[in-house]
Amino acid sequence: MQKKPLPLTAPPELDWHLIRVFLAVVDSGSLTAAATLLSASQPTLSRKIEELELHIGLSLFERAARGLR
Repeated sequence: MQKKPLPLTAPPELDWHLIRVFLAVVDSGSLTAAATLLSASQPTLSRKIEELELHIGLSLFERAARGLR
């Protein structure tokens, strides 16, 4: 039996601000430090990281009681 080809669909556009937030968290070592660097609140950056993870379908950080790893 021959497989049907998958329909070609373009992935949704990636918001490059999400990448900027991710890099700030990695470079600074914490959401709090990244929030200060980006003049944003920590909860806002946390939501942005979750949004990026949902977009790419991967967990980027391990979540622990005392922050991200």
